[in-house]
Amino acid sequence: MSITHYGLHRVRVYRVNQEYADLYDTRQQDSRDLNEPLTNIVNGLGIFSAFNSNEIYFTAVKGTDD
Repeated sequence: MSITHYGLHRVRVYRVNQEYADLYDTRQQDSRDLNEPLTNIVNGLGIFSAFNSNEIYFTAVKGTDD
């Protein structure tokens, strides 16, 4: 096993849609390089996006050698 610390652990998993991921890939704009912002809105500018997360807790205990 690769768990080195025993006790209570929390695992959080995130789920983002493609538009949310694309927003972070294209956010390198500054005043010297103005370009059209990323959009997925018809007849307008903006991003309609979302993300979600879920978490689970578990306790790792040292097993006994059989």
